[in-house]
Amino acid sequence: MRSIGSVLLALAATLLLVAGIVFGLHDTGVMVPPPESVCEGFVRALAGTRYERALPYLSDELRTTVSAGTLRDYSARLNDRLGDIIDIQGESGWEKGDSAEASVMLLSRSVGVRTLRFPLSRGDGGLWAIAALDTTSPALR
Repeated sequence: MRSIGSVLLALAATLLLVAGIVFGLHDTGVMVPPPESVCEGFVRALAGTRYERALPYLSDELRTTVSAGTLRDYSARLNDRLGDIIDIQGESGWEKGDSAEASVMLLSRSVGVRTLRFPLSRGDGGLWAIAALDTTSPALR
């Protein structure tokens, strides 16, 4: 029978091997939330009127032009068009290098399902961030 020490040593060695492969190959997909998760978190923060908490989901470049007040106005436009949002679901899109696109499906009692689409860019540390706000969606017109 193996001792606990040898089992822990084998587990640690396995974890080191996996970490070496992930970081050695620069595989950021394993340790980084996917683009659709970033978009879903962003829209959930907006729906919960937590505009300051929504700002970190934006790329550094976008944060130079977007404030919590801008996000409040953006969220108000969504609420005016959709009414109360009862469900938010991130949907995968595409990824290529340091660029991606993902969608968020919004379900509202008054108008049904609407989609917002967001372009994303990979920032420092390999994290995805929203590069632009979707202003062309029918959900906002």
